[in-house]
Amino acid sequence: MEGLQFVLESDQTLTKSLTVCEELGYLGSDPRSVCGVPVVTPEPDDEDDSVELTPEQRERLRRAFDNLHGAMLPKFDFNLPDLAGLTRAQASIAKAVAIPDSVTKNLSAFTGISTAAAEALKPFRAAQAQWAKQMSVINSDALKSLSAMPQMDSIFAEIARNAEFADSVSRLADQIAKHHEATFRSLAESARKLSTAFYPANLRGIDDLEFSAVEEVVLEDGIALYVVPRTVIAEALVHAEGTDVRLAIIEHEWKAIAEDCRVALDACTTEYVAEWVATGLAALDALDGGHHSAAQALVGSLTDTVVTSYMGDRDTKRKFTPDRSGSRTNDEYRKLGVRSLIALGPIWQAHRQFHAEDGDAIPTTFNRHATAHTVSAEQYTRRNLVQGLMLVCSLISFVNERAVSEEAA
Repeated sequence: MEGLQFVLESDQTLTKSLTVCEELGYLGSDPRSVCGVPVVTPEPDDEDDSVELTPEQRERLRRAFDNLHGAMLPKFDFNLPDLAGLTRAQASIAKAVAIPDSVTKNLSAFTGISTAAAEALKPFRAAQAQWAKQMSVINSDALKSLSAMPQMDSIFAEIARNAEFADSVSRLADQIAKHHEATFRSLAESARKLSTAFYPANLRGIDDLEFSAVEEVVLEDGIALYVVPRTVIAEALVHAEGTDVRLAIIEHEWKAIAEDCRVALDACTTEYVAEWVATGLAALDALDGGHHSAAQALVGSLTDTVVTSYMGDRDTKRKFTPDRSGSRTNDEYRKLGVRSLIALGPIWQAHRQFHAEDGDAIPTTFNRHATAHTVSAEQYTRRNLVQGLMLVCSLISFVNERAVSEEAA
């Protein structure tokens, strides 16, 4: 509408100005064009019939040509765009480039901006085209380019605002990521603490303890870690490289481990385990007295008694001990809870099949069957005795805890 009004006003002003000139009879003596518009004047006479204008006529003529000049040169009521806005947009966009993928989708507004800009220019371009048709004397590429300029500054400003918004979202996303990183780290730490709460007391003080490492020690190596030994030795066993190193630790720390076993048995006070505790202490006394074989014989018999009593029946015991064919696995232990697996896990290796009548090789680690059915230097050793003590004292401590819980209930 503004473009159409401009054209009408221009036509009206031009018509008015030409009318005044015609009334004054001043259109020149030769054919020529006024501002590019051809004007035909009467042929000159031989006589000098020039007209002397009065001051009032001169003033009217001046106003007429001023009006004519204004009609021929279109008026553009706009300010040149602030090109600094483009610089700011470029700087903001450069910073926004590094934002995360989850944020870049917010920049889809740029497509809407360009579409809106094109739509905004349509009325003005239509008005310009109509005006150019009416005033064919105007044929300036520079003016055509300027016709789009009023919208450009707002476009640059909009781009800058969106880029700055994206940059702000990027910073906010970074802050959220950092916050959640701290949150997840806290949750992970809480989960770790929760998982270690299920460990027996002697394992809770071990830093970066992985349950898979504990499982390897108790289930694959047959070395007990429930309640005994003390934390520093338990940590050395968990972090040791391989079975041979762990067995060497038991041999080296046998006195300390024996002390830990005695402390553990003294803490078992329920009636249910009273006889087992007495037998275990007798085995420890034999060890302290240097009677290693006697002590191991007691430990072998005590282990069988505790396991059979706790398992309750032959079928249950069968599921948790190896079979003669070797086809049975220890997967049943992996179905147990953390504490149960740690306490009961060493039973599997302690009950590996051994049949002297079949000529089986004598196990070199603690084995309940080899201890009961053969007398051999390969089986009866101080290290195997201490390994057996660790197992049976762990089992007695575990059963005692269950008995305490049942009494409390």
